[in-house]
Amino acid sequence: MLPDRRIRNVVWLTWTLALGGIASLPAAESAEVDYSRDVRPILSQHCYACHGPDDASRQAGLRLDRADAALAESESGATAVVPGRPEASELVARVTSDDADLRMPPASTGHTLSARQIDLLRRWVASGAKFDDHWSFRPMAKPDPPTVGNAAWVRNPIDAFILARLERERVAPSPEADPVTLVRRLSLDLLGLPPQPTEVAEFLDDESPDAYRRLVDRLLASPHFGERWGRHWLDLAHYADSDGYLGDGFRNYAWLYRDWVIDAVNRDVPFDQFTIEQLAGDLLPDATLAKRTATGFLRNTLRNTEAGVDLEEYRLKEIVDRVSTIGVGWLGLSLGCAECHSHKFDPISQREFYEFFAFFNDADDVDVPAPLPGETERYEKKQKAWTQHDRSLVSMLNSRLGSQSKPLQLALAMAAKKRAAEQRQLIATFLQSTDEETRHLCSDYAKHSAAKPAPPTTKAMTVAKRKTPRTSYVHLRGNYRSRGEDVQPGTPAVLPPLEVRGSQADRLDLARWLVAPANPLTPAPTTMAAVTYPGWCSTFWA
Repeated sequence: MLPDRRIRNVVWLTWTLALGGIASLPAAESAEVDYSRDVRPILSQHCYACHGPDDASRQAGLRLDRADAALAESESGATAVVPGRPEASELVARVTSDDADLRMPPASTGHTLSARQIDLLRRWVASGAKFDDHWSFRPMAKPDPPTVGNAAWVRNPIDAFILARLERERVAPSPEADPVTLVRRLSLDLLGLPPQPTEVAEFLDDESPDAYRRLVDRLLASPHFGERWGRHWLDLAHYADSDGYLGDGFRNYAWLYRDWVIDAVNRDVPFDQFTIEQLAGDLLPDATLAKRTATGFLRNTLRNTEAGVDLEEYRLKEIVDRVSTIGVGWLGLSLGCAECHSHKFDPISQREFYEFFAFFNDADDVDVPAPLPGETERYEKKQKAWTQHDRSLVSMLNSRLGSQSKPLQLALAMAAKKRAAEQRQLIATFLQSTDEETRHLCSDYAKHSAAKPAPPTTKAMTVAKRKTPRTSYVHLRGNYRSRGEDVQPGTPAVLPPLEVRGSQADRLDLARWLVAPANPLTPAPTTMAAVTYPGWCSTFWA
């Protein structure tokens, strides 16, 4: 049976997801105006196109997405937002103006503020015009479960949040699923496979109080669990067995990374370890083959092998893809939007994108020997037998070839297509001048040489840090040929600072920063069962 922590962590993640979903639901009318909930959506939808982060489209030098800019005097001499004084705030004056030429947003944009939206803006300014970071950039905090009417229905804290919303909407919970439906749902959800009849019968016959828990334990212990839920991570990692583009060359051993992911899920690897090994397994002090295989995550990018391509251009495209994938997979941020310009909505500058980019520009793709279980042993056994036979043949040959022994042996041992002209002539001359038995012996030796066992060719796709660092710089408008200012590896300023081990930050520092408890965007270190299985509650109810 798997440890209880696996179940607790599944519930923990589901709680986090459930609370996030509940937090995003429409809020009830309240006298207090919340900037992130009430004001930012209005500004983002109706104002940021002309008064937001885009330098090129900004009008009148006014920027409303940052407190320092919105509270400062504008080019016209007016101040958009004066905390506590709606009557002195140009923002309020413009959205309430009767003059069509002054009213914001302009009629030409097709946007119009409702009376409720205007009231929210006025009340926000009157209450002090507090600007808040987006809720996703704040540290996670465990809320207290709400009070509900039907407390007997609640079995865990998550239920309290679900029931509170149901009661508010005056919707009764659905009845609990019957045992047959329950075991089918669990099997499909956890393993992606229907249950065997014997498994259904076993669950129905189990009358113990912890029958349900024991069923979950059995399913979590199945190797199919890692296959089912590892697939979701592989999709996020952009895993594929070929290069993509027109050539679409086959990646013979990409599956080694795939199997590492499946095994990590089944072994319940802690998520911080899961993260670090994929981004910087090669930089760990004990960089085992398994850890280096994990860093094959960074090789899951499109690769253009077509004739005539600009190799440097597509090398950099691969790094851009890595940055974008990590931004979405771990941070939930569309970092890729800042490749060509500062982000339109999130507080990510173009310079910060290339600082993140610099972590991966200092590595080269490498393939490392990764023999499969038993592969090395089988090779060594075949090599030993071949060597013994080789010694025997050479000793027969030496007695017959005389002074021509060494050159002729080399020629015979060479593959026929690779023999030089003089080697072919040497063999032909000798065979014409010798007896039948020696000719057969030479033929046997040539065949024997061609059958020499090849060492294992299985290799894991990974990366390695360069001995000579590359210089990273901002690509102006996303064009690598238009070189902007040089940058060093770094992380966005809106997030907690990066702790650096040495003189310059590297991928290992970045990986540890991603899963540090202070980082609000990445799940706190937990187990892979929690990260990969968010569907826990759905199994309880019809």
